[in-house]
Amino acid sequence: MRTALVWLMAAGVLAMLGCQPQTADVDNTPVVIPAPDPPDPVPVDESSDGLKQHVESLIAATRAQDYGSVRSSGGDLLIPDHEAWFQSAFGPDVGAALSADYADSTSNFSDDFPGILRTHIAESRFQVVVSEETAPDTPSMVEPVTIYSAELVAPGQSTGAELGPFVYVDGAFRYLGATKPVTTAR
Repeated sequence: MRTALVWLMAAGVLAMLGCQPQTADVDNTPVVIPAPDPPDPVPVDESSDGLKQHVESLIAATRAQDYGSVRSSGGDLLIPDHEAWFQSAFGPDVGAALSADYADSTSNFSDDFPGILRTHIAESRFQVVVSEETAPDTPSMVEPVTIYSAELVAPGQSTGAELGPFVYVDGAFRYLGATKPVTTAR
């Protein structure tokens, strides 16, 4: 009761002083806040250990059911500007053919990648085994390309589930897909 009396007296004093409540024009236009740009992929070392650490981080995210992160990583695994990369590595003719093949073989990769990874890690005990080789030297090859392979191998087994061939492009490992350089003797 006492608090109500104090508020009533304060309102009376303000009224005697001629204070009027102020109104402001309010803009009811909705404010659109753009989504932040996705972060660039974290650079990893161009080495078998670098790919192994990257695959292990993707497995950890999958086990934590962070599928948004895994889906985003799937997109990051694709070769950016693959047309230019294939043509710079294999020349204009073979590069164009390989680029078209790559586009076909990876068209749903970003969406499919989390499921692929979940399927491969259903067996909880395995180790990530990475190997690397230089692509076969072909007449059209402009520069040597190292192809990395990552497998999930169960204890006591010599081979496992292959996660795919990878190449190192622009500071990150990228999924090469079903695209394989053409083997032709020089």
